[in-house]
Amino acid sequence: MKPLFQLQNDLKGHAGPIYDASIDSINNRVFSLSADKIISSWDLASGNNLPLNIKLVHSGYALCHTSDQQIWYASLLGNIHVIDLNQRAEIKNFAYHKSPVFRIIEIPESNIIASADANGYLGLWDKKDLKNLAFVPLGSEKIREINYNPHLKSLCLGNYSGELLDVDFETLNTRKIAINNPEASPIHSTSYLESKKIWLLGLKNGHLASSTENIKKGLHLPVHNFGIYGLLALDNEGILVSCSRDKTIKVWNLHDFTLIQKVCFKEGGHNRSINGLKKLSEESFLSYGDDGLLKTWKLSK
Repeated sequence: MKPLFQLQNDLKGHAGPIYDASIDSINNRVFSLSADKIISSWDLASGNNLPLNIKLVHSGYALCHTSDQQIWYASLLGNIHVIDLNQRAEIKNFAYHKSPVFRIIEIPESNIIASADANGYLGLWDKKDLKNLAFVPLGSEKIREINYNPHLKSLCLGNYSGELLDVDFETLNTRKIAINNPEASPIHSTSYLESKKIWLLGLKNGHLASSTENIKKGLHLPVHNFGIYGLLALDNEGILVSCSRDKTIKVWNLHDFTLIQKVCFKEGGHNRSINGLKKLSEESFLSYGDDGLLKTWKLSK
């Protein structure tokens, strides 16, 4: 029996762990941010490293490629740097965050960028006018995850108190979303299922949990040995892909949450912590990790 997902390409070239990646779907390429202080660009079709590589003074954890060909990345000092890819030059340096930033995302169909840091601050930025729109504390705990819900048109943030926060990015009204997280394990990753109207949560303790607002009892399943750093719903929400610091990628049936496939190093996977997943299509995704590799995977039905 063939594996559900098969390895397509190894993207090799970084000399250190890869902490974040961002997809440029228009040009079919991906940008990656590494501890080697380089933002690299890769052709997704061939897996080849492209000539556009950016040398950094400081590395960082968060990277975002925007729809208007900007790169936003945050250094370990907290500064957010904006690079115009057409000019191939830095056009802005925001010095608001005073601690490492763990996520930067673009809010679709808007000019807004959102960022969050280790001190619990949320930043909102206008990518067109290059100005700060808001910089607010949401508690004192590290915010490891930001996600945008296009159906609810709000931001979802997961913090190290094990809380899931819903934030209206226009009014900044904030509320806690009820979740099944009895141990209050820090939230590392999220994925929203429109078909079930729930958030799935990847926790530091290796459990897969969920919100409980639209179901009687939320999920709380031990699925990895260590923290879950990435969650992706694929195949029109029929499949869930998870990755972890335990060096494995796992594929789950979203109808009954049974395990379909486990990818370890011997199956072409990573041999160190897997730090994230990015969706390429309903049938493909990208993984990256501390081994300095990006890998593309495709569904084989």
